[in-house]
Amino acid sequence: MESFTCGWAAGGFGVLVSHPLDTLRVKLQTSSSSRPPALSSLWQTEGISGLSKGLLSPLLGVGLWKAIVFSTNAHTMKLIRGSCGGEPPGVWHHWAAGVAAGATGLVVQTPFERVKVIAQTSPAPTGMGSISHEVGIAQRVLRSEGLSGLYRGLLVNATLGPLAIGIWFGMTEWLMRKVRERRAVGLLEEFACGSIAGTLAWTVNFPSDKAKTIVQAEAGRQPTSSSLELLRPHLRSQGVAFAWRGLTATLLRSIPQTGATIVAYGQCSRMFRRWFE
Repeated sequence: MESFTCGWAAGGFGVLVSHPLDTLRVKLQTSSSSRPPALSSLWQTEGISGLSKGLLSPLLGVGLWKAIVFSTNAHTMKLIRGSCGGEPPGVWHHWAAGVAAGATGLVVQTPFERVKVIAQTSPAPTGMGSISHEVGIAQRVLRSEGLSGLYRGLLVNATLGPLAIGIWFGMTEWLMRKVRERRAVGLLEEFACGSIAGTLAWTVNFPSDKAKTIVQAEAGRQPTSSSLELLRPHLRSQGVAFAWRGLTATLLRSIPQTGATIVAYGQCSRMFRRWFE
């Protein structure tokens, strides 16, 4: 219960501090223009409402996704500790638990991200940003594409997504251990360890996330096309650069999001222990 609740709170907090950069990331990933949009131009043309596009679905969905990820990771680590015969788990154990957690979280992550991507890449309609607007997007996808439509991009994201979550958990633990050898770990150290590990994880995950975003954005216009058919025009027009376009915005967004998520999870866990011990 503790890891699930704290994971939800931490995931939601991470979304709040990074969503404008996430909107820019999605715009860059799906743009075919030679001059992709900048954060300043989005602000000038669409204002705060444009930067908050698709906020509600990740606020709820990423919270639930991170709740599943953190609780699965905690449960897996509990099983690993029980099999270690009293020896402390190694960093690679944290990596393996993270991979398992990332794979489990895809079940929730994919449909919420499909809704978010559609909201972020669509013109701003009346009611944009409301719960009813994003529920309406989900309903339209279900009517036109069925339940499988909410899971477009799942296999693409599964190629590197779980591995990246494993890197995030494993690298965060490794960095925390290095810090503990020299000083006590405070909030700043937690943020730094989480964001450094998260930036590395996003670097590894970026090509699959880029491909997943394009599939989720364009599947509505071509619902019968396979993921490869949706990606092929981008590969032809952009070449190797396709895999890395939008990486800078993604990494800039990962710093506050992943660092804040680790800090929020740690703070919530400590609060739980004070309340129930």
